Amino acid sequence: MQRHILVFIFAVWLAVAFHLPGQSQVPNALELAQEAQQLYRTGKLVSAATTWQRAASLFHEQGDRLGASKSFINQAQALQDLGLYPKACQTLLKAFEVDPPECSDQQLDNLLQKFTTETNPQLTITQGIGFRSLGDVLRRRGMLAQSQKVLELSGTATHNSPEWGSTLLALGNIEQALGNQIRDRWSYNQVTEIIDRQDPERALEPYIKAFQAYEETAADQLSLPITQIQAQLNYLSLLIEIEDWWQEQTTRRLKSWQRLNQISLTEAASNFSDLLTTKVGKTRASLVNAIDDSWINVTPSHQGIYAQINYTKSLIKLGEHTQVESILNTALQQARNIEDKIGESYALGYLGQYYGQAGQLTKAIALTNQALILAQAQNINGDAREVTYLWQSQLGQLFEQQGKTTEAISAYTSAFNTLQSLRTDLNTNNQVV
Repeated sequence: MQRHILVFIFAVWLAVAFHLPGQSQVPNALELAQEAQQLYRTGKLVSAATTWQRAASLFHEQGDRLGASKSFINQAQALQDLGLYPKACQTLLKAFEVDPPECSDQQLDNLLQKFTTETNPQLTITQGIGFRSLGDVLRRRGMLAQSQKVLELSGTATHNSPEWGSTLLALGNIEQALGNQIRDRWSYNQVTEIIDRQDPERALEPYIKAFQAYEETAADQLSLPITQIQAQLNYLSLLIEIEDWWQEQTTRRLKSWQRLNQISLTEAASNFSDLLTTKVGKTRASLVNAIDDSWINVTPSHQGIYAQINYTKSLIKLGEHTQVESILNTALQQARNIEDKIGESYALGYLGQYYGQAGQLTKAIALTNQALILAQAQNINGDAREVTYLWQSQLGQLFEQQGKTTEAISAYTSAFNTLQSLRTDLNTNNQVV
C-alpha cells in the first residue's frame, strides 16, 4: 500500500515537472498578460482585449490589484483601437475600482474629486497611465472639459518619467480639439476680420498650446521614438488641416468680393493666404525633414505601421508623392514580418489608393482586392469590419472610374451592408465584455 502511494506521488511529480501528455496547464495571469501584449503587437485586437480581460480576472482573484489595473488599462487601449469607446471607458473605471462602471458624468466627477483632494496619496505611474487613457477616450467621445481635467491629473503622475512624452502627446491632442472648438465658434464676421486684417497669428492662436505640447513631446529624450514621431505627425496633419480650413474660408469670401468688385478686400484675402502659407510652411517643411530622419529609430510594430501610413496621407495632401510608394512598401514588409495581418491589409489598401490616384486602375484594383481578402479573413470576431468597409467602398470607386457599373454597384452594396453591421454593433459588440 505504501509503495502504491509513493508511485502515485512520483507520477504526479513527473506530470507537474515535465508536463506529460494529457496534463493541461492553466496559464497564469502574467502569462496571459504577456500573450495579450503579443496579440496586440500583431494587430489581433479582439483577442488581445479578451486575453487581457482574463488576465485581469486572474490577477483580481489573486488579490493583485496592480496587475488587474494594468490589464484593464491595456484592455481599454485595444477597445479604443476597435472604436468601442463606451466599453473602453467602463474598463478604465474598473482599473480605478469604480463599481459598477457606468462612465456617467457623476462617476467621472466623483473620480476626479477623489484624486484631487489633499488627503489623497501621490498618484502612481500606473494611475497616471490609466488617467491618460481615460482622457483619450473622453476626448474621442466629445467630452473635452472632462478629458482635459483627467489628462492634467495624468500629467502630475507621469511628469519627469518615461511616460511623460505620451501624456504630453495626449495633452496636445486635447488642446487641438479645444482649438477646433474655439475656431468653430467664431462668427462669419470674426473670421472675415482676421482675413481682412491679414493676421495669421490670430488665425493660429487657438492652437498655440497644441503646438507647444507636440514640440515638447518630440524633444522629450525619455520618450520612445514612436511617441516622438506620432507627435510630429499630429503636428504636421494639424498644420495641413488649419491651412485647408483657412483656404476654404478665404475662397468663399474672395468669390463674393470679386463679384462685388471689392478690390481692396480681394487683395487683403490674397495677401492673408500668402502670409499664412509662409508662416505655416516653414514649420511644415521642418517637420517633414525631422520625420524623414526619425523612421530609422522606430522599431517595427502595430503602431509604427499605422504611423507610416498616416504620414503618407499627409504627404499626399501636400502634393509630395515621391516617397509615398516606398513608405507604404516598407510598412507592408514590416506588417508581414511581424505577422500583423490588419496592418498588412491597410498597407495594401493604401497602395491601391495611391495607384488609383496615379491612374493605374488595374494595379489599384488588384491591390485593393488583396487588402479586402486579407481583411475579410481576419474578420472572424467582427473586428475587421471597418477596414473591410474601407476597401469595399474603394473598390466601388475604382470600378466606377473604369466604367464597370455592375462591379461598382456590387462593391458599393457590400460596403453599405458592412457599414450597417458596423453601426449596429459599434457600441454593443458582444465579443468583448
